[in-house]
Formats: sequence, C-alpha cells, structure tokens
Amino acid sequence: MKQQNSAGSASMMEEAVLFNDLQDYEKLLCSLQLLYASTFDSYLASWLLNRLSREKIIPDTFSRQQLETVLQKLCLQGFLISVPPGFVLNPQYIDQAFAWPLTQGLHKDLVYAVNQLITTSEYAYQARYTSQTERALITSYYIGVQEFDEFPDFSYLEEKSDAIFTLTARLVFPFNESHFQLLPESSQISILNEIHSLSVLTFEKSFSDHECAFFKYFMHPRWLKSELFLQYGSHVIAERLLLQGDFQRAKTYLEVAESPETEGLQAMLLFLFHGQDAALPAFRSALREMRKSRKKKLAGFHSLADVFYFVALIQNGSPECLQEARQHFDKVARSSILYPPFYLHLKKLYEARVTGRVDPEQILQQIDSSNCCLNNFIGLLTLRWLGITNAGLFEEPLERTINAARQAGFRLPACEGLRLKRALGISLNKNELHDLEAWEELMMLPLAETVERRAPWEMTLEALNSSLNLAGSRVDASERLIWEIRRNLPR
Repeated sequence: MKQQNSAGSASMMEEAVLFNDLQDYEKLLCSLQLLYASTFDSYLASWLLNRLSREKIIPDTFSRQQLETVLQKLCLQGFLISVPPGFVLNPQYIDQAFAWPLTQGLHKDLVYAVNQLITTSEYAYQARYTSQTERALITSYYIGVQEFDEFPDFSYLEEKSDAIFTLTARLVFPFNESHFQLLPESSQISILNEIHSLSVLTFEKSFSDHECAFFKYFMHPRWLKSELFLQYGSHVIAERLLLQGDFQRAKTYLEVAESPETEGLQAMLLFLFHGQDAALPAFRSALREMRKSRKKKLAGFHSLADVFYFVALIQNGSPECLQEARQHFDKVARSSILYPPFYLHLKKLYEARVTGRVDPEQILQQIDSSNCCLNNFIGLLTLRWLGITNAGLFEEPLERTINAARQAGFRLPACEGLRLKRALGISLNKNELHDLEAWEELMMLPLAETVERRAPWEMTLEALNSSLNLAGSRVDASERLIWEIRRNLPR
C-alpha cells in the first residue's frame, strides 16, 4: 500500500506540472467545466468567456471556432475527455481545476457566470441535465457554506468498492495548505466535517495524520480563536482524538467546544472509563439539550456518542432502558443520521435481548461485504456481546479491521480489537502484546466486555421473564411457573 501511495504521489506531481504549463484561459476552461458539472462544448464555453470578458474579468474573448480547437487540444492532452456532444474534465485534474480559480481570485466570478448561464432561457432546459448536487457543492465551497446541519450520504460504503473518495475528498486531496486556506473559513470547516466522517468510517490511511497534513492544519492553535471552529469544528477534532486514544487532548477540545454535540462526546468518555451507570444520565441530558438547540429536530447525536448511548441502554438491560432503546432506534431509522450501518448490528443485539433469538449470520455477511471498517468493528463487538465464542468466525475480519485501524492511526479500535482477539483465545505476537500493554495502562474499560455476554438460553429466559412481567417479582414456590425451553431440537 505504501508503494501505491508513493506512485500515486509521483503521478500527481507530474500532472501538476502539466496543468501548470497550460495557458490561463485553458486552465479557466477546465475550471468552468468542473463548476458547470456536465458535458461542456464550444457554445457553452463561448457564452461563459464572453460573459467574463464583458465583466472585465478576463481580457480576451474567443470565437466558437477557436474554442472548439482549444477544447480538442485539451482533450488530446488528456485534460478533458470526449463525451459527445461535448467534453468533461479528466477526474485526475479535479483538485487542480478546483484550486486554480482560488489562486487567481476568480472563484466567485466563475460562480456568478455559471449561475447566469443556467438561468438563461437558452440554456435553462439543458441545465436540468447537469449535476446540480455537484455544482451546488462546489459553489458553496467557493462562496462559503451556509448550512452545517446537512450531512453527506455515506450509504455507498455499505458495499465493497475501490471508490471511497467523495467529491469533496477529490477536490482537496492531495492536500495543499496554501490553496486550501484560500477557501472561506466556513467552507474549510465544512470540509473538515466531511473528511473526518469519511476517515472515521473507512479507516482510510491516506487521511491519517501520518500520511497527510489535513487534520494537523486544523490543530493549529489559531483555530481556537475562531468562533465558527468552536461551534462546528472543535468537537470533530475531539472525536478524532478519542479514536486515536489521545483522551487528554480530546478533553481539552471538548472543554472549549460550543457545539451541541459536545456533551454527547463527554458522555461517551464517561462510558468508556466508568460504564453505563455513570454515562446514561449524561447521555440523556445531552440528547435533550441537543434537540432543544438544533434548528432541525434530530433523532440522535451526529457522532459516535449515539452508538454508545444505544449500547449503554442495552447494557443496562432494564425493561425501561430496553424500551428507550427501541424508541431511539425507531427515531433513528426514520431520520438522516451520520453513521447508519451500525444500527443494523445494534438492532440485532436489541432483538436478542428482547426475543432471545441470536442470528449472527446477517452480521457476518455485512462485515464481509462492507467497505465501512468502523461498522465492521462494531459488528465484531456485537457478535461478542451476543455470546458468540467461535474464534474462527472472528479471526480473519478482526485481523483485517485491526490492521486498518492501526494504519489509520486509530488506537482505540486497534487496541480494543487486540483485547477481543486475546479474549477469544487467538494468540498475539510480540508487537501486539506490547501495544496492548501500553493501551491497558490508560485504564479504559474493555469494550468487548461492555455488554454482559449471555448464552442464548439465558437471553430466551430473560425475554420470557420480561414478556410475562415476572422479572424481579416474588412468587410462592407453589405458584412458580416452570418453563421447558427447547432450542434447536428436531421435532
């Protein structure tokens, strides 16, 4: 993987030189096509360049014939790709075409020109067939993001694919700080939120602090003076530090954060070190306050706190907490949430506690097919919580998940994976034992033991108790109900 990254970096350097060798008007055409977000021809190019020329934004204008020649040349050079009846930008040059208007101070002018184009009667019909979502995203980054309560759809990660980079990631990676800081502050923080979420879900090592400077850029002390960062960015960095196992720094960022999500992450910290008894009141309080403060009514936390809130309810196991878990799951299922796949696993845990039925097959199938490494980690923990002890079911996906977490710099899932590996009786090598020894000095509770493991027959008995409302009741021996529980017996 390291060799692939090195080769990719060398390739990007060659492309950057080639792109920089273009004339400014050629770079402009590439940037306009990216912003227009659909096939681009000489008619559209002529309209846009004439508009920019009339506004004195560019000095020259071109005939349609001249532009046709330029577009064909860019196609032959590999910057554009022919998609009849026009051209589209070669995806290899997305980041450079996005950055160039920023370096020239032209980004807002390009947004204005394209918006004028798509509202004219001549091109309005054709504009229906452009990618409005992509154009709106790039436009918002150029002029400044106004809405922070919208979250990208990561559902595509539920199936394995090589294409895990979102458009946002392709716009800003490879990361160039001098270009990135030309974006409006709100756009930078919005991009931080999306890249963090993508990084957390995939354990993609090219986003790790070891591989790129993106997250280090946001950890510079100057950001702590930004009100916008304290509202929308500080808790994001804190969540990342939690996953890295840097709990003290995470607390520091949470202390200054002003996001409604902050208290949920603080409750998550309580859960990790003190268990559900200490964390549940904090989770409930944080959820109430968050729902009050949001413009849009949200079902749950838009952070990993929501996952651990659900687990805390299951761990408690009282009828009231199980009912609360059910109600929360129903709300989450009807809403847009940041980490949707986890709940498919957690629902299995809930159903096992309520009905006594344990079905690990679906969890194993999703772990095998998913591109979402954190989802797979939660799935493996869920199998353990369900009382599954067959080490053979865990070994390969657990090894894969631990390695991905380690490469991403996320010590929490990596080392908790090692704890699970040891609990299953799978041998650890010398380096793994060293990592685990250092991790356990932090005194975090073992996640694999967070939810009390019970045999299938115990969960069935508990479910019967709950359904008959006998849990905790005192009955005379003569009135005792005796159940004979038959499981997996031939009829």
